[in-house]
Parts: sequence; structure tokens; C-alpha cells
Amino acid sequence: MKSIIAALYFALVVPSLADDEAKWYPYNREFDKGVTLQGVGWGLRAKGLGIRVITPDGIPIYFDSNDVDISKGFDRWQGRLIEVTGILRKRKMHAAPKGAQGYGEAFEYLVVEGAKIREIEKIEHSLTPKAEAATRPESKSEGSDRPQPEAEGRSR
Repeated sequence: MKSIIAALYFALVVPSLADDEAKWYPYNREFDKGVTLQGVGWGLRAKGLGIRVITPDGIPIYFDSNDVDISKGFDRWQGRLIEVTGILRKRKMHAAPKGAQGYGEAFEYLVVEGAKIREIEKIEHSLTPKAEAATRPESKSEGSDRPQPEAEGRSR
């Protein structure tokens, strides 16, 4: 029954949303907010915008290119199921000037800033707003390579 309701919802409601809203649904409701995402870590050696988590919805969400800590240690997450917590943002890539190397057309893409990554056993959800994520119990896993503020001064 749930699958029938979901199919009807996506067949009737989502197409009636504005193009931009439908393109990023349900992520558009969480722009500039804290979120927890689950998916597959990918893109370590790929051309383009860089490393990303690909959600079960097929939406690639890139890591902030300024986050050197994530970039350096991403090989341990490549091809694995991961959970990413951070701020979800929508960014725009401008088209390269005619004749120049780069993207021929402008486009928008999603980025997670200030990401913390941990490996997971299975995907339970693709997107959780931060308020909901805070109520979920912590599971055993590794975090990112960044030291946590409360861990400073302690040995590992």
C-alpha cells in the first residue's frame, strides 16, 4: 500500500512542482541546513566536480572542494556505503567562455560543507534533516580523520 501511495505521489505531485523544486526534491527543503545523507562514496579519481556521495535517489552530492581533510583521506570511503553529516548547499557552475576548457553550459549542483563521514552497514534513509538526525542513536563506526574538539589533548 505504501508503495502505491508513493508512486501516486511521485506521478501526480512531483511533476506539478516548479522545475527547480522537482529537480532537487526532497533535498530542496533542506538547503542551507544541517543534514545527514546516506549513499555510496564515489569520484576519487573521476574528472569533474570531484568526490561525492551518490544517494539512493541517484543524486550526486559533492564535498566542498575546500575541505582538504576529506579529499586527502577519501580513498578509504571510495565505493563504500557512507553516512555524511554537514550543511547542504546548492551551488552554480558558470559556463566556460566560448573556446575555453570547462563546462559548456551553466548548471547547479549540491554540496555538503563541513562534512563528517562514517561508514555504515546499510542505507536506511537517503536524507535526514539535522533535527531528526540528532534524535537517532549513534552506531559504532569510524568518523572522519579530523580530530574532534573534545578529543584534543588525548592520544588515540
